[in-house]
Amino acid sequence: MHVTKVGGSLLDLAEQVMAAVGNDEVVVVPGGGAFADQVRAFCSEWATTDEVAHRMAILAMHQYGLYLAHISGLRPIEDPADFPGILQPYRFLDGSAGLPCSWDVTSDSIAAFVAAHLGLPSVRLVKRGIVWSGRRTSGVLTTRELHMLGAGFLDRYLPRILEDSGITCEVYCVDAVERFLDRYAAGQPDLIIRPALAAGDQP
Repeated sequence: MHVTKVGGSLLDLAEQVMAAVGNDEVVVVPGGGAFADQVRAFCSEWATTDEVAHRMAILAMHQYGLYLAHISGLRPIEDPADFPGILQPYRFLDGSAGLPCSWDVTSDSIAAFVAAHLGLPSVRLVKRGIVWSGRRTSGVLTTRELHMLGAGFLDRYLPRILEDSGITCEVYCVDAVERFLDRYAAGQPDLIIRPALAAGDQP
């Protein structure tokens, strides 16, 4: 079983990506994509609280998730234990003490939170590219190294969830579709992020 986040920036490649990740043992966590961008724009113009903005952004994930369900044939689910399906996370996260209401928490962290909730050893993130400060990043990083690099293309809260839960994050890049399809099928992520303690570091 896997928890796989499908990035909102992959809208134009969503059918190919979903054909690769959608199987009978998957919980797909949708990104927010253009829908979350609209929430950000709204919140920059109109006064909202962090909690309201966070809830609106989660509902943006619902919209993208409905599209992913439409093109993949996977059903929308509200409880990740009801896999396989596309998680509609609002009810699952509502009132959860595990995640703060902040733009630092996006679908990256939510996917990791779901994987930890299900007791899985890892979470998969499928994203457009893996770049910090204009350079490509690949290989293996600890969460400590991720902190030093900065948020980059991952949200700021993700390292904390990985450290608290002890799970590993596998990141797959979809810059080249055929390459992604081959690597995903082989279970060969472009980037692996390990909790610092799991890598032998000290807090």
